[in-house]
Amino acid sequence: MRSLLVAVMAGLLLAGCGTALTPRPTPEPTASPTPTADPETWVMSPDSFGPISTETTRKQALATGLYRAAPTPCSRQRLDWRGQKYKEVPGTDDKDLLKPHLPSISFDDDGGVEFIDPFPSTATDRGIRKADSLSRLQITYDDDLIPGLDQSPGRGSFAVTGDRSHLLFVVMYGKVVGFFIAAGHVQEPEDVMTVAGALTKQDSVRPGRGRLC
Repeated sequence: MRSLLVAVMAGLLLAGCGTALTPRPTPEPTASPTPTADPETWVMSPDSFGPISTETTRKQALATGLYRAAPTPCSRQRLDWRGQKYKEVPGTDDKDLLKPHLPSISFDDDGGVEFIDPFPSTATDRGIRKADSLSRLQITYDDDLIPGLDQSPGRGSFAVTGDRSHLLFVVMYGKVVGFFIAAGHVQEPEDVMTVAGALTKQDSVRPGRGRLC
């Protein structure tokens, strides 16, 4: 009887050792999400255009390899997309942008981001694109859309505020003719840039901020 018990215990120990030494299968690695490689698929929200936001520094923007310093003295505070083309301004050392106008980042005198412009084909995070109707813009953003003070039929500026900045839409002839990110919070109609200010980017909504030349 004692011999049988010893044999059983030895068998159990050997079985346990065999189980412990059996290699476990190596789990397959989980693929990491791949960031969007094509900048033309970036969307624009009140706070960001792809990886670019009003918290992006000039150095960080240049480090992406997508932007370069604007090649004219008057645009020293602006970074332009590397594929942007220009034309000479007769009688000056300045250059003007040729269409299509590609993305750019404008900085104020203190080095903070003032404006972020997208591609002509860029969509907002809610699907609005250039040439969409005013009615579609109003339906899409509903109560989040803040109209500026200079409203007239089929014309006006509209803002959608975010955490650090806001999305500014310019509407003419009942169509969205452009939009971009502008620094600062917007709460009331008087905070929204005028159409003229939005088109020239000379009328900052943030008091004390530097102007573009």
